Amino acid sequence: MITIEEIMKDRITPRWARDVYGTLPKYSQYIFSGNIRDSFLVKDRNEQGEEQYIPTDIYGLLWKVLQARGFKRLEVYDPIDGLRIYPDKEKTAPVGKPPEKFADEIRDKLECNERIAVVIDFASRIEHDNKIFSTCEKLSTTLKLKYLKEKNEPYAFYNPLIWLFNRDADIPPWFGIDNHKIYRREIPKPDYDQRLKLTEVQLPAFNNGNPVSDSERQVYSKQFADMTDGFTLSEIIDVGRLAKTRSDIGLTEIDDVVRSYKSGDPSLENPWKSGGLRKRLSKSEEVINQAVLGQPSAVRQAFDILKRSIMGLTGAQASSSNNRPRGVLFLAGPTGVGKTELAKSLTRELFGDQEAYIRFDMSEFSQEHSDARLLGAPPGYVGYESGGELTRAIRQRPFSLILFDEIEKANGKILDKFLQILEDGRITDGRGDTVYFSESIIVFTSNIGVYKDVYNERGDKVDTVPMVTWEDDYQKVFDTINKGVKDHFTNALRRPELLNRLGNNIVIFNFIKPDIADKIFDMMLAKIEARMQDEHTATLMIDEEPKAFLRTECTKDLTFGGRGIGNSLETTLINPLSRRLFEVDELKNKTITVTGIKRISETGPDSEVFDVTLNVQDSCG
Repeated sequence: MITIEEIMKDRITPRWARDVYGTLPKYSQYIFSGNIRDSFLVKDRNEQGEEQYIPTDIYGLLWKVLQARGFKRLEVYDPIDGLRIYPDKEKTAPVGKPPEKFADEIRDKLECNERIAVVIDFASRIEHDNKIFSTCEKLSTTLKLKYLKEKNEPYAFYNPLIWLFNRDADIPPWFGIDNHKIYRREIPKPDYDQRLKLTEVQLPAFNNGNPVSDSERQVYSKQFADMTDGFTLSEIIDVGRLAKTRSDIGLTEIDDVVRSYKSGDPSLENPWKSGGLRKRLSKSEEVINQAVLGQPSAVRQAFDILKRSIMGLTGAQASSSNNRPRGVLFLAGPTGVGKTELAKSLTRELFGDQEAYIRFDMSEFSQEHSDARLLGAPPGYVGYESGGELTRAIRQRPFSLILFDEIEKANGKILDKFLQILEDGRITDGRGDTVYFSESIIVFTSNIGVYKDVYNERGDKVDTVPMVTWEDDYQKVFDTINKGVKDHFTNALRRPELLNRLGNNIVIFNFIKPDIADKIFDMMLAKIEARMQDEHTATLMIDEEPKAFLRTECTKDLTFGGRGIGNSLETTLINPLSRRLFEVDELKNKTITVTGIKRISETGPDSEVFDVTLNVQDSCG
């Protein structure tokens, strides 16, 4: 039989329980919040005399401590069921009795000569101005020490009152302040050693109930504990229950069971390990190079990171990497060069639909308070019940690619949230619910390093100048943007730790070069022709002379990349073409040939307005 002294000296026993055991002569009340609904491990021995750890709830651990100190009864009050004796279920007060009446009853119990402890559970549900709080605060300073007459009891104790709040913020702000008779502590989630002990207990669940050898226990309990970083002990027990539902689950499938628990997918099938995904991606690099033109280096680096993610080797060099996102990409470079297109293409190859990615335009999150929109408002604020946009999206689609577009425009307070996401692979929303990113690929896009802001002597921004142009070679573009990204995080944001989390996952895009610009121009022109066919069943043709004019006009300045080419095509062709076609009564089965394009004026406001000459004929003629 394990003695209470052994339990209290055991490092696995929670600190708060050891504090209660040692401070009963000092404090008349205890306030606990936080992880109060969890399970807690207590050392014991089985029939063979072997040490083991038994999970119990907070009542069970409190009662063990109180019994060891000579207490005869533990009574629990909550505003729903009234007063009851632990562990008996029989109530000693009727349900629905006015809460203010319980204040007097609790006072009578704490002042009686019998050794009693009282727990007030679900205290978060009691109104702050309720008589219970004011009565108990006064009682904390007037309660007298109780002396036991047994020989072996050298101490005098209070009959303690123990409060259980869901959150520290639920405690009335005035309650217990500057009161040396009230102990207050927020119970944390279990540490690594506590998780490790419980995972040893849970391992047989992954072995069809069979005993686990010492060598297996050493390897797999550590893997289990690493993967459940941030879990409560109750959640680890639930993972074991999930494993028991499948007789074909072995120790090597621990990661799949934990992944299934995090994602809420009961199938225990890991999409990242499917042979179909690897087969699909084996030919995807060539396909994506055709969609993201002129960026072979960026595509290759992105695929290296993606393949590392699929093989489960992301962060393999780190001590604890199982909870990190599957992959992280920071796509940096000029505008219109294919950063967002690469994210869409990767999504299409991974999930079969390029629109399946989750996108956040970070320019919408530039205000300090906008983190509430992303992660959910705290209790008491508008929108608290609905949670955050990001956390809701991950719950709905845990296997996903998440795109944070133009990340440099986000408020610095939001950037701090990414530290935890990138390192631990999880975040807690405003409602206190934890969501996991361990099955997601996170992609950031940014124009950092392409331009530099210029400030005057007063610190006012007066200009923005380019640091690189489309005429520079890729090596200069790479070096300049790479340095700009590092300077931005280190000096401008003063968050080098976020840069450190990104590591070598920064992918630098080059400007669109003339030969690639020609291909993009032809591709966009083909899309315009296809749209004419789809919308009007009409064939659009462009003579060589106006096509050459369009090509020159649309590719003469590649500062804005493919997006700039598209904008120029809209100005030089689509707008004047639409203007002329609007005058044609019937377009169906017509062949429309653009025979000429010209500016309306060489100077003035109309210098950027164009007109086209059309030849419209029946397609059969």
